[in-house]
Amino acid sequence: KHMKEHRSALRVSLLGEEGQRLRALFCSDGISGQRCVAVESTLPLQRAVQNPLTRETFFEAFGKVGNTSFIINDINDVDCSRVRGSLFLPVSELKKIRQRAIKQLEQPEYVKPEKVRDEPSAPPLPPARARLQKSSLAVLVSDLEDAAFFSPLIKTVLLELNSAKELRKAAGRLSAYPNIFPFFPAILFEKECGRIVEALDKTVCPTIVANNSGLGLAAGRKGIGWVAGPGLNCMNPYAVKALQEEGGSTGAFLSPELNARQIKSASAGISGESWLVVMGPLLMMTTRQCLLADSARCTKNEVDAQCLTFCEQYAVWYDEMDMPFYVYKRPGAYTQIFNNAILFIPEAVHLLRGRISRFVLDMRNFPFYQLTMDQKWKIMIYFTGIMTGEPGQDKDAIKEMLPKTTSGHFKRGI
Repeated sequence: KHMKEHRSALRVSLLGEEGQRLRALFCSDGISGQRCVAVESTLPLQRAVQNPLTRETFFEAFGKVGNTSFIINDINDVDCSRVRGSLFLPVSELKKIRQRAIKQLEQPEYVKPEKVRDEPSAPPLPPARARLQKSSLAVLVSDLEDAAFFSPLIKTVLLELNSAKELRKAAGRLSAYPNIFPFFPAILFEKECGRIVEALDKTVCPTIVANNSGLGLAAGRKGIGWVAGPGLNCMNPYAVKALQEEGGSTGAFLSPELNARQIKSASAGISGESWLVVMGPLLMMTTRQCLLADSARCTKNEVDAQCLTFCEQYAVWYDEMDMPFYVYKRPGAYTQIFNNAILFIPEAVHLLRGRISRFVLDMRNFPFYQLTMDQKWKIMIYFTGIMTGEPGQDKDAIKEMLPKTTSGHFKRGI
């Protein structure tokens, strides 16, 4: 009876196709947030001649957790929508998967509180002190299908939307998956900002990420929670406090220009949610100016409304040191310039777990940064392992999937 009262609800997400091993992600709530472990079958999935795998089969095999501290409450807690085709795997193999996952989840979880040296303080902020909180992963994607894929696997999914038209198109998915939050750009024409505000519906998207404070304020007036995005470049608790008190934001992304010590200090003084990007492209500039007219051989003399809506151009520029930069203009978005290296700081998750609310993996698709779904899965599992203190893959193996990587300012700061 005592064990039943303290059992943690378990959710299982499955992925696989013929000829591949079955991948299973078992998730429950731990001390420092959602805790997940990934387990693979030792045998490959085969085409079923009879008795194909069904949700009932998985629920029956995984639900027999015995006298453990976990329980699968309902068949809907087992998601097998990404197991492709009519497939077979012995029930004994499914039981082994369950046993290995439960064994890993029952390992003691420990979050080491680290002493934080206070930054020089100024009123009216309270003294900065370490504040342990539940941490979890979030992914940022630019594709509706990617968002639907990650939604059952991870606590928070951010879907980049650049216009009211894209928001209306995504409304059905946002309603179906309440953990998908729209992620809006920094620069918006006033009319387009108004159209987005008009299209925002609290029942469809109760929370958004806004890189434009005006959009965030307008969303707040409609009762929609908003997080200050990385475009607002919050450097310290004072900036976050101002956005919370004056703008009603529920949290903020911390600037990628901060180093580890500065992030520790800043997060200790934040009362709301703190977000930190730990992997993804490094945006250097967003501009309404047309930078690609010459390379695109454009005949227009000036930028018009059609440019924003339809133009798509990409170029690689080089500086005097022959270092490349990526210049990209997408339909519905303004021209952006990206660094030639991808931010990759898994050590931030290990160091700041329990201090940062959401660690964000930017997996949007760009001409210079395109990951396969299999690579995205493996990266998510790698960071999930760091969250639980059980990294299952080598860091160098993950880096090989990415273009050139950098730790940015995390070690040296600004």
